[in-house]
Amino acid sequence: MRHVRRLIGGIAGISITALSASAQKAATGWTDYLGGPNSSHFSPLKQITPANVSKLDVAWSFPAGDGNYTLSPLVVDNIAYVAADGGSLVALDATNGKPLWTHALDRGGVKASIGGQRGLNYWESKDRSERRIFVTTSGFLYSIDALTGKEVDSFADHGRLDLKTGIDRTPVSLGSRTPGRTFGNLIILGSFPGEGYLAPPGDIRAFDLHTGQLVWTFHTIPRPGERRILWQWRRRRQRHGLRGDAQLAIDPEDGAGRGIDFGEQRRPDSESSQSRLRVLREVPREG
Repeated sequence: MRHVRRLIGGIAGISITALSASAQKAATGWTDYLGGPNSSHFSPLKQITPANVSKLDVAWSFPAGDGNYTLSPLVVDNIAYVAADGGSLVALDATNGKPLWTHALDRGGVKASIGGQRGLNYWESKDRSERRIFVTTSGFLYSIDALTGKEVDSFADHGRLDLKTGIDRTPVSLGSRTPGRTFGNLIILGSFPGEGYLAPPGDIRAFDLHTGQLVWTFHTIPRPGERRILWQWRRRRQRHGLRGDAQLAIDPEDGAGRGIDFGEQRRPDSESSQSRLRVLREVPREG
């Protein structure tokens, strides 16, 4: 237990490093999980180099509190969106670390933590009058106003969407640790259904990011009449474990986009499994 406490204490803080306040240039944000729609993990920033990295000092820090935090922050317009305060979504001034707002996600009167999620989605309208943060936790997708920290009442059920929507067999809550991607007026999500016997399928779904309405579904387990030969077993309802829980990558410049998904399929009567890389061509931008 003492070892676990030390581990938590070591990671339960969020810090930003800098050479000096006067050396900071115009901000270049980190507005997408993994660096961009194509999940490139790349940043064009050149301020920190091998020659000066040893001279970095801590510019500010913010105590995240106890917990195990894996969520990758976003930075938009000098606002950092992070997980802190027991798994709440917290907006910080990225220049000094001062909190702007805190939103504790609620699940039927019980606080839901985003600390174990992998990332967030940021979306804004063309005129920037609407700015939203999308995050999943505890079986729901939440839409949060990026400037006020309040749930967007017009989205799904007063700001949250049940991720069992559109799945025909879900005996338990269906979640997704990865944030998915926004594309046009859609938010596209995979799902993590687990690998137990008769687990639900890990379909990839697109929802209208304004209303939460289901727009389309890519069935990872093909339905009758779908011309995709991925499975050779007869009973579809016993097929499980093929999930779209890996992060999607979308090419925003080709007009249609491509989503790359890595999943697993497992036979109910065997421990053997297969991994598959799938490319979804002609991904619709909207309904």
